[in-house]
Amino acid sequence: MGIDVQAFTRRRPKKLFGQMSAPDTLKAIDTAARDWAHTNELGPFFRSATQDGTLYVWIYALTEALEFRARGEGLSLGVRTSNGGPGYHAAIIDMLDALGQKLGVNWDYGSAADCGDETGYALSRDFSDLQRAHTHFFQSIMNICADSAQNGSTQLAVCLPVGLSAGIEQGIATPLGILPIERAFETAELNDADLAMAAAEFFPWWPKAREPLFWRSTLRGLLWTMIAWRPVHTEDDAYFVAAARHARDKVRLTSGGLPADLEEAYRDFEHALANGAALPVRATDAIGYRRRTISHNVFRGWWIELPGTLIEESLDDGGAVQFYDDDTAMRLSSLLIDAPAGSSEPVKWLDDFEDLPGDILPHAELRLQPPPPPDEDGLIHQFGIAMHTYDGGASMLLCTITYATPEQGDALRARLRTIRFQPDDPQTQRASVN
Repeated sequence: MGIDVQAFTRRRPKKLFGQMSAPDTLKAIDTAARDWAHTNELGPFFRSATQDGTLYVWIYALTEALEFRARGEGLSLGVRTSNGGPGYHAAIIDMLDALGQKLGVNWDYGSAADCGDETGYALSRDFSDLQRAHTHFFQSIMNICADSAQNGSTQLAVCLPVGLSAGIEQGIATPLGILPIERAFETAELNDADLAMAAAEFFPWWPKAREPLFWRSTLRGLLWTMIAWRPVHTEDDAYFVAAARHARDKVRLTSGGLPADLEEAYRDFEHALANGAALPVRATDAIGYRRRTISHNVFRGWWIELPGTLIEESLDDGGAVQFYDDDTAMRLSSLLIDAPAGSSEPVKWLDDFEDLPGDILPHAELRLQPPPPPDEDGLIHQFGIAMHTYDGGASMLLCTITYATPEQGDALRARLRTIRFQPDDPQTQRASVN
């Protein structure tokens, strides 16, 4: 569920003789989009990547990428804007106008009756109507939250990456923070003006202009959703840190100060960068999902809850993933095996595997080998397996935890107890799990 924009051109940009090739067209779009972002104060938010014939472009650090493809003689574009808001949506259309003018192509959004822009803004350019469309979207997702709450759900999340809000106790997790569950029911009773005000507090990019509200909301959204609350270790870390500092600098230039909670969170953010560790969350509504626990879908069907400050690294061409900090590490990979023909027991545990004390995992069983002696560096590498069985085979999550002290080992084993398996069609799993 969301608000999307789709557009296409009937031809690619011209060159001296004929048309640009598909790769050259994507490079030209990349350069033109980067120039547009820098011209419009969004330079630190810009990044791009090309993979399998698709150019992914970000002009805002809180949203999904625009996807450009060269197909046939023309181009196609797709993007979801509802995670950003009406200001972001309008900025996308403005950028496409600029790209079209610079590259000599015309974007086709379709007709009013069948418009690739679900809000119609690309044709009408009526920003008030665009804000109303996003207000209606906000009301719809609050209605869905109210239905979920009536069915007993107390932890809800909207317009966020899956698993990011796992550490909240209760409420509706949004890009700009945690709303009380009651807000979902209250929204249904609001008049149009109050509903629009509530929507303006929900979307990071509500106004069209990049005014103080935009920079404050952007900084709040980055601290809530993207900042890892640790020193820079990855390209993503560096990108989001630069984006947050850019937003803070713009706030200083346009309005001077920040609300008290945002000022405190920004100080904590800089402290984490300088001192190597996130400060503890001091209140249930303290800013920063990644200062809490987040849930990772590590492989098809397999989930685990881990501190959001851990560094995540993909290994073996995506066949394994590792989460680590300065003291400990956890390596995970997945394996599917077939049951022996005619066997009623698909997998037999080796004798040296022991049940991990604690709660039984949802839809899975977890066993560990006893801790081996430390290696020459004083580190212990303990191996375990979580297994979900089904008719015809089993899905396994292979786990290796690395630690130096008994306390660290206990903490890692406690994290393993959060592993869960969400059953799905085993044949689908077989095609998807490495």
